[in-house]
Amino acid sequence: MSDADTITAMNIIYRFEHFAKVQPGKPAFIYFQDGSWQTITYRQLADSTERFVSGLLGSGVTSGMTAALLTPP
Repeated sequence: MSDADTITAMNIIYRFEHFAKVQPGKPAFIYFQDGSWQTITYRQLADSTERFVSGLLGSGVTSGMTAALLTPP
């Protein structure tokens, strides 16, 4: 990863954490599923992210390791 990529990634992480902190109830994602619009707030997304990261760390994944995420279509 180049220095520019690292800075960009840090900016994305910073912005996400900032919005989750200052506007936790604001929609982070709005999507259409099963005939209706669904919303995920920044708080919900931050909570899900925390659980995901905790699971990775709990299974022995450490910084610098490669991991894959498989999701349903």
